[in-house]
Amino acid sequence: MKNLQFLRLIILVILSIAFQVNLLAQDYSQLKLLPVPNEKVINFINPDVPVITDLPVHPFDFGGSPGNPHDEDQLLWADLDMEYDGQHPMFAQTLIHDKDGNLLFFIVDNNIYNRFGEKFYKNYTTETAYLHDGTIDPSPQGNSSYHSGITGDKINRFFNQSEPRFINSEIIIAPVQNSCYTYHIIYSLQSIPAGGHDAIQKTEILYRTITFQDDENIILTPSVNISRDISSSYTGCCQGNKIDLALSTYRVNENNENRGTDA
Repeated sequence: MKNLQFLRLIILVILSIAFQVNLLAQDYSQLKLLPVPNEKVINFINPDVPVITDLPVHPFDFGGSPGNPHDEDQLLWADLDMEYDGQHPMFAQTLIHDKDGNLLFFIVDNNIYNRFGEKFYKNYTTETAYLHDGTIDPSPQGNSSYHSGITGDKINRFFNQSEPRFINSEIIIAPVQNSCYTYHIIYSLQSIPAGGHDAIQKTEILYRTITFQDDENIILTPSVNISRDISSSYTGCCQGNKIDLALSTYRVNENNENRGTDA
């Protein structure tokens, strides 16, 4: 019942902005699908009549019964790196579709899933593809040890509480001009080293590209730090978002290439 009420509320909100979305969709063909919690997607292929559809969910077993993807204890028994089990995002989510509005892939936290809700392989290897993996280059403030050796499977909803690292809640994906199925990705990674409330919180804005090859393979370029090292005292919940991201047209007369973030 609560889920139904939530979806009704979402529909009312979406309908209230349907006119604006319709105008935007005339200029930006990517605005056709919008992910919402509880394994749902709002489809704007017909902007005047948006409909709610389901993401591809793979049920998992918990003690001989179907597992609940919204129970964190039960999710410990699921293989989220292998497939999408219906879990709501702990940190962030987004998706990409083709020009006709067909789902290509979607991202939930640090996992990238294909249109069937299955994992991708990275760069035609046997490695699982993640939004963020490996070492950030260049390292902030020349510190090669900071963030070094981070692997994607360690940045998830079950992060290391002694030194948590997580994806902030906004992920920007935009198509690369004059290319097929290649996209810019801008996201931010937050880290709170051990030390509790006296620790210094580190946040970087990162950039890479993703190229959809087929339902098993994607090409990911190395993540590059495109921000200044952003530090602040750790005074709150480690899930707190410290970065807001926005994408806009570059205006030469305003020299706004360094704007668009709110830290």
